[in-house]
Amino acid sequence: MSEWIEWAGGECPVPLTALVDVRYADGHEEFFVEAELLARDCHGEPDDWWKHEGHPTENIIAYRVINPHASESSQEGS
Repeated sequence: MSEWIEWAGGECPVPLTALVDVRYADGHEEFFVEAELLARDCHGEPDDWWKHEGHPTENIIAYRVINPHASESSQEGS
């Protein structure tokens, strides 16, 4: 598993199909989440926590990639 990478906001830094662990500004952590789910709300509407456009405590401040090989193959297929 990779190390935590600090995140200051912006476009999603990994392929949307990648599985990631994320740490939010409030200290809460989620594990094994598909990156695309962090770019949508529960209704599938844009609500990008990667970009720091939502509630400040929900901003992603760090992430780590769980399946780097799946991410690499996703990038190769693009």
